[in-house]
Amino acid sequence: MNRPEYIVRSFLCHAWPALFSAGGSVSKEFAPIAAQAGCVVVDNSSAFRMDDKVPLVIPEINASDVKWHKGIIANPNCTTAVTLMALYPLHQAFNVKRIFASSYQAVSGTGAKAIDELRRQVDEIVKGKPATKEVYPHQIAFNVLPHVDSFLPDGYTKEEMKMQNEGRKIMHHPTFRASVTCVRVPVYRAHSVAVSAEFEKPVTVEAARDVLKKAPGLQLIDNPGKNEYPLPLYLAEQYDCAVGRIRSDCAMENGLAFWVSGDQLLKGAALNAVQIAEELLELNVGALSDKSPALAAARELPRPKPAGRARRCRSSSAPGCRSRAGGATGRCVRMRRVTRGSGLDGWRGALRERDRAARGRPRDGC
Repeated sequence: MNRPEYIVRSFLCHAWPALFSAGGSVSKEFAPIAAQAGCVVVDNSSAFRMDDKVPLVIPEINASDVKWHKGIIANPNCTTAVTLMALYPLHQAFNVKRIFASSYQAVSGTGAKAIDELRRQVDEIVKGKPATKEVYPHQIAFNVLPHVDSFLPDGYTKEEMKMQNEGRKIMHHPTFRASVTCVRVPVYRAHSVAVSAEFEKPVTVEAARDVLKKAPGLQLIDNPGKNEYPLPLYLAEQYDCAVGRIRSDCAMENGLAFWVSGDQLLKGAALNAVQIAEELLELNVGALSDKSPALAAARELPRPKPAGRARRCRSSSAPGCRSRAGGATGRCVRMRRVTRGSGLDGWRGALRERDRAARGRPRDGC
């Protein structure tokens, strides 16, 4: 490898994201090791979420917190992420004080064995057999369980307290309060949350809708007269969350009630982690000024042929993208549009193409 290529490779590998999703005990043991080796760990467990030295990030809300990482960045709890996608835009406009919420959490949040258990129990009950249980303490098929995670001495569960604790950190709102009841429901995928929120400023349904329809990563589905509202059945495998059933809360001053749904395996976990990794990569690329030695070295490499093709986000209103998640900013917070053959991305693409050719691998498509 010649020196210019070595310089570029060294820069691109520095602080390369490492995505961890193997449970808290594994993360606690291995994340510091990976960070010391030069990676930036994006951790999906609860191990580091409340560590003051570790950013807890939802890119649509607090992407700038990525900048002060010390080698580890935490991914939030799935129910917290889905809820804050709708709550935070409202907080920006009206200053949220507190919420009362109930979650309706899919069994896939527990894992593959829970999905199998729901399928098995449905089959057993339909055939007139007693339902067998292994994962949950009670039958989950045709039932709901007001029990997610372990109970604390005050009667709340750990899952229920995550909404308040993580919400404070993500929104930079230390006085935020949340009283939550988390419920496991016989749905395979996508969580839903019913929220009643109280704000410092007066809020109307019309004003709330105006705010929410501009929020990145969030769809507004709110036409009860036509039976249109967010459903987990249709939010499964979708990047965006969705909010609806928006109404004034009749029990609180400056109160608003709404319903939000989202795929907890995507926005509540994997997608959010990838978005954080993209923020890190953008910081790395942005660090290369026109006068930087690494970029100067990159320009000495053979110039790649512009391919003219692009990787397109499936969920942004930015030019060249296919949906509206870019919101008012016009900037997609998911898959950035990257055209080969231009700037540093072109040089990085050239290096990838050279590696693939050397290994006999085909060129990747869009």
